[in-house]
Amino acid sequence: MQSLVSPLVARLVDTLAQLDSNGARTRFRIALARLHATITSLFTVELIDGVGDPQYSAEAIPDLIESLRDGIAEMERQAQAHSTLAAQAVAYIGEASRMMTIPNQLLMLWTGPPASSDPALPATAAELSGAASGVVESVGRRLAELDDLAVRCQAIHVADNSADLRDSLDSFMAAASAFAPALNSVRRRLVNAVVRQPALS
Repeated sequence: MQSLVSPLVARLVDTLAQLDSNGARTRFRIALARLHATITSLFTVELIDGVGDPQYSAEAIPDLIESLRDGIAEMERQAQAHSTLAAQAVAYIGEASRMMTIPNQLLMLWTGPPASSDPALPATAAELSGAASGVVESVGRRLAELDDLAVRCQAIHVADNSADLRDSLDSFMAAASAFAPALNSVRRRLVNAVVRQPALS
């Protein structure tokens, strides 16, 4: 039995490790996206308030938005991988649980009353029955843990609102792109006005 369950458990452990690693990468991407969003908002505030270097801010915003788009695409790939790994884990858990349930039920029948509590039961058999009862309890707890893990894996929900995020980024990009040429136009008019001024004698 162990030779059947061990490879399955090894695959489950590997899948859970991949889930953990994927989750860490996703958390990093979220932190990076927050940083990009914060810096983008700071540059936007600078543009609105007219502080700092408006040209630099206007040119930096599209680069930051492009980084956010790349981050969204990467998070979508990671979300898909997460869903696939979670489904794989649930399948392995179900298979391991089924493999363990039948022998466990047989042990439960063998250790259950009245035979296990029969005073006429030989000492060796009574000792074996007691040990089997301990195994039944332990396996029962492990099966409950596996079921709980399967429920948690199935409950993983990956929000899919990336289309809304992309639309918002597109609107923001359009506004920033429109601002940069307007800024250049104002700057050119100022430069031309200065050039046309008569030289001071």
